Amino acid sequence: MIGYSSTATLVNQGTIRKSAGTLNPTIVGWPVTNSGALLNNVVNTLNFSGGVTNTGTVTMVNGATIGGTITSNSSGLVQGPAG
Repeated sequence: MIGYSSTATLVNQGTIRKSAGTLNPTIVGWPVTNSGALLNNVVNTLNFSGGVTNTGTVTMVNGATIGGTITSNSSGLVQGPAG
């Protein structure tokens, strides 16, 4: 697990990318506020166990998974290959 706190929030205005590695799933424990990009570019799981509030873009490649609760407002986009 990468990070956990009952009081902290990870604020992403840039890019969080899983691009390599065999750790499956990769778990981000903090709640995330995303106005940038969350990308999973490998066939594994990137899990946001603290949840994501999304006004940016969440993208995964074919065979990749992004887990956790993702709440997007009207400007938030979640995209990837159709299952």
